[in-house]
Amino acid sequence: MPRADVPKSKGILTWPEGERPRERLLRSGPQSLTDAELLAILLRIGVRGKSAVELAREILKKFGSLRAAAEAPLSALLGVKGLKGAKAAQLAAAIELSRRVSLPVARNNMSLKNTRAVANYLRIRLHGLSEEHFRVLLLNRRGALLEDSLLAVGSG
Repeated sequence: MPRADVPKSKGILTWPEGERPRERLLRSGPQSLTDAELLAILLRIGVRGKSAVELAREILKKFGSLRAAAEAPLSALLGVKGLKGAKAAQLAAAIELSRRVSLPVARNNMSLKNTRAVANYLRIRLHGLSEEHFRVLLLNRRGALLEDSLLAVGSG
């Protein structure tokens, strides 16, 4: 039974099909959507009283920008009302996927023979993280990266 103090949101399914984010993405491509609409697609559904687009707008308002939201620690995402469990995990996974996409393609063929090469790799790998990461890079004798392991995360 809906609570009287919570306004009933008009869900996205009540919107004209041409205005729905998922349908517009499929028709016109992801570049045609706003940041809030892209986030809404990841969220999939809203919460009582808010559509996924309204929830996404709140996330952007709270953090100030898409980049700031992406750089926020998971604990900050979990602090957004309506962004718990699966929704927070989906956003965190999407953010980490985008971070990994920016890594060099041929990681197995990557040569980290000097400190400059290691610094460049880690600059890309750790870009935008709000917490300290203690990582171990395992290399073979030729400097090829075998493994990049996260050992601990701290907050500074």
